[in-house]
Amino acid sequence: MIGDRVYQDNYTGNFEGTPIYIGTSDPDPHVPVERVRASTALLTTLGAAVTEKVYPNMGHTISQEEIVAANTLVFKKSVG
Repeated sequence: MIGDRVYQDNYTGNFEGTPIYIGTSDPDPHVPVERVRASTALLTTLGAAVTEKVYPNMGHTISQEEIVAANTLVFKKSVG
């Protein structure tokens, strides 16, 4: 969720169980882990099936583990 904080009133709808994978680092120089957790909470409230994973000291990048996890959620099978 982009902005100075998550404004829950700006979001409506129902994801109807759509899988969402959110991976982050703690710390991440661009996205505070508190923002990730707030985004996960909001998306869950809106009916998304959120998988959140916080990696220690990974930095602002995407790991192979995250790619495999996201593909598994989306395609319902292990890819990678």
